[in-house]
This record gives sequence, structure tokens and C-alpha cells, in this order.
Amino acid sequence: MNNPWDGLHQQLGEMQQRAYAVVEPDVQFLEFRGTDRAAFLHNLCTQDIKSLAPSQSRETLFTNVQGKTIGYGKVLCEPDRLLLVLQGNQIGRLLPHFDRYLITEDVQLLDTTENWNCATIIGPHAANWLGSVGAHVPDLPGQHLWSTLQDGSQLHVTHLDELSEPAFRVRTSREQGTAWGELLAHAEVVVGEATLIESLRIARGTPRWGIDITDDNLPQEVNRDAVAISFVKGCYLGQETVARIDALGHVNRKLTGLILAEVATAKGAEQPVVPLTSDGKEVGHVTSFAPSPVAAHWIALGYVRTNWQTPGTMLLAGNQSAQVTALPHIG
Repeated sequence: MNNPWDGLHQQLGEMQQRAYAVVEPDVQFLEFRGTDRAAFLHNLCTQDIKSLAPSQSRETLFTNVQGKTIGYGKVLCEPDRLLLVLQGNQIGRLLPHFDRYLITEDVQLLDTTENWNCATIIGPHAANWLGSVGAHVPDLPGQHLWSTLQDGSQLHVTHLDELSEPAFRVRTSREQGTAWGELLAHAEVVVGEATLIESLRIARGTPRWGIDITDDNLPQEVNRDAVAISFVKGCYLGQETVARIDALGHVNRKLTGLILAEVATAKGAEQPVVPLTSDGKEVGHVTSFAPSPVAAHWIALGYVRTNWQTPGTMLLAGNQSAQVTALPHIG
């Protein structure tokens, strides 16, 4: 069986020499239009959406009435719309949820996923490469800008903070498919594999829906309070649960970094759930893992119960040693 991680460190080395592009087939785009779009979305998620200005974005979690997490993504603000960027095939579950609460508001929901090509340009040369093809390059993480290139095609660039290397998500219309292919064929960009993003996002401590976050989680368990939850925005669906947890001061488990000596599988991206134990007692589980991009060990994300979250704590992941570490692993 081929190991999907073979060649990862070769890709990492090449990335230090020139920009790397990874096509992202699983990214989804849901547009919110209408005069009530900001208030509507604000009332259904953990983040402050009303104060977003054009070219800004914010990470957010979506909760149900019980306060459980039912979705995770990033909201981008444009002058005439809000764009919800998702991964993990979430539109099919979130659209019915949004429709349920859309009553008299002036809001139109549009799944525009099929309209776009999407890739992430990664590495220390990414910004320079984007500038060389005529794109406006956002300076700040979360910022996003449109550009019109010399051939008239349009390019949307978002400065990402989800990976342990500089990264920019690039979006172009599929009507510009030929131009997009020619852009990626530029001499100074290499088309890489999704395993590269997987290693870099785990190194950064960024969770993925369906892998590290499910509808079994409470928002604070995901350990994204500083970037995905506003505790001062006021009422929203599920807010009472979030506020109650905040008042208590902690949740019983939290997404945490782990260092693994090795992983007893060659399946790589299939990511089996591995229990974490201490003295024979189950105290959590591993949700995703990858080779470290900078060291000769594996790194992982997993949920660990409160008494075992101190960095340096040694656990067992299956029959392999696992050391608890703070997030991010890198960056």
C-alpha cells in the first residue's frame, strides 16, 4: 500500500525554493445576500458578524439551540454580500438549518461552489508569486482582495492564517478555467498534494470539520475561543450554553496538540480515531495526525480531558507514546 505521506518532506523542501499551489476540491462557498444578511448570520453563529467591514473575514462556529456545534467556517465580507467558506461537505447540513430560521428577513442564500476554481498558494515565495502575476496581495491574515489581471480575468485572494507557512487561498471563476490552468502552469509555481496542507494545518493547530470537530462538540471544546467566539456580541442561537460554560471557566475536554513518536498505520489520511489513555484510563482521543513539517516525529490533534492537558503530560495513543503539547505546534 502506498503511504500518502511519502514525498512530504521533498514537497516541503521544494516549497522553500518556489511557490507551491495545492488545488482544494472540497472547499464550498455559500453566499448571503439581501439587506438583512449580516444580522441573520450574526444571530446564528458564535462570531460578531455585524461589525465586519468589506475585505475583512472572521472564523466562526455554528450552534444549534442546545449549544452544540453544527458547523465551522470563515465568513468573508464583501460590499454586497457575505461569503461563508466551508470545508468538509457542510453545505448540505447547514442550508436546511439556515432555511429553518429564515422567515421574513431579506436574505437570499446561494450555493456558488460550482462557480469557482480554488487553490491555496503556500510558502515563503507565495506573496511574491501572486504579485508577479498581477494580483493584489492582502497584507493581514484574514484580509481578502479582488484583482483584475492583464487578460481581464478576476482573481480573489484571501490571506490565510490556518497553516504553519504563509498561505493565500485563490479563487477564480470556472468560466476562466483555461486562464486559471495557465496561471498555475507558471514557471515559478509547483502544484503539490493535499497531504502538504494536512501537515501544515495540524502544525498550526487548525481543526477541520468532520475530523476534529463534529456535532458532538461544544464550541469551547474546539479551543478556538480567541478567534471564533465573541463573548460580548449578545444573543444568538445556542448562546446560553456558551455563556454558561464561560461562567464555569472550563469544559471537561479540549482540542489539544500531541507529539507522537510514530503512527502504527500506513493509511495516513484515513485517520482512524485512536483512544488516548493514562494508566489504563481513557482520557481522550486522537482526531488527526501527520508527519511534522520540521521534525522527525508525528504531530496530532486530539481531545484531552482537563486533568491531562498540561503540556509535557505523557499518554498512550493506542500502544504508542503521546506527549501533550500546546497549540500551535508551529507558528
